[in-house]
Amino acid sequence: MRAACVIAVILGACVAACDPADLAPASVGADAGADVPATVLDVCAVKHCDDGNPCTADSCLAGTCQHAVTTVPCDDGDPCTTADTCAGGHCVGQPHDCGAARVTVPGGTFASGCGDVTVPATVAAFQLDRTEVTVAQYGKFLQQLSPAQQCQGGNLTSFVCGTPSTLYGCVWGIPGTDSDPIECVDWFQASAYCAWATPGGRLPTALEFQYAARSAGKFPAYPWGTQPPNCNLAVFSGEPQCLQPGNDQSEWPVCSRPQGNSAQGACDLLGNVAEWCADVAVGTMGDAGFRVTCGGSWADAAATMDACQCGVQLPQLAISRIGFRCARPTPGP
Repeated sequence: MRAACVIAVILGACVAACDPADLAPASVGADAGADVPATVLDVCAVKHCDDGNPCTADSCLAGTCQHAVTTVPCDDGDPCTTADTCAGGHCVGQPHDCGAARVTVPGGTFASGCGDVTVPATVAAFQLDRTEVTVAQYGKFLQQLSPAQQCQGGNLTSFVCGTPSTLYGCVWGIPGTDSDPIECVDWFQASAYCAWATPGGRLPTALEFQYAARSAGKFPAYPWGTQPPNCNLAVFSGEPQCLQPGNDQSEWPVCSRPQGNSAQGACDLLGNVAEWCADVAVGTMGDAGFRVTCGGSWADAAATMDACQCGVQLPQLAISRIGFRCARPTPGP
């Protein structure tokens, strides 16, 4: 019996028949009585028992392929994880900062509220995404969810499904929108994204948002200064040139109005899409359990482009004029 046949008999189901090329790395005698070096068996086992999983050690035992789980370093292919290690036969990474570029909003006291109805409020320093979360960024979050969580709808009281709505006006799934702000996501989806995107990530509070939209209290009503809103400063309704050409119901890509940036460099704090905030409405007007949105959107008039203008919405609401950005504490010393 030639050595190749001997190997086939020994490996049984692991190898239908070793190709002569399999034997190339080792010196094998052609006589029936020749010994079969273990190195040759290893070559055949690697070729015929490889399950393609970097987190298993593949071998052949008693004619059956074996796949022992390992704890070696690996790469899960997700740029938003680090220290990837095999565990339970799967490559598992630790969440790592994958959010947008951020600006630091210094702490301070400002006059919160609108017009003549204001009260002093103090805000601690925090970091805020420079832009509204984009379609591309949200797509990375969706990819790392389990198949069961890549569903649509169903978020009645908590995060269940991650896929944005695709109703009329929503940009999810439309080619060429990667740089647009993600919208048609509900409050639960926005909160889940922020918790995933960066350690300590969360939605900003309404007070933080209003403070940031005044350039950390530097201006009374707008991020950019005292000039009333115009189409060079924000995306809003009422002036055709403010909206996408040929589309009167659409946001623009993030940071398309850099003249309207805050003193800290944050874009689109007013206009483009309104943004979910962390706050739960107190329920004084029958809106208990509602969530706060601030900033105004492409669907709002210039008169509402004011840092103090916030509203309340059902947390399950997923529509084309509401998006979000994330906040987090400032890094420690």
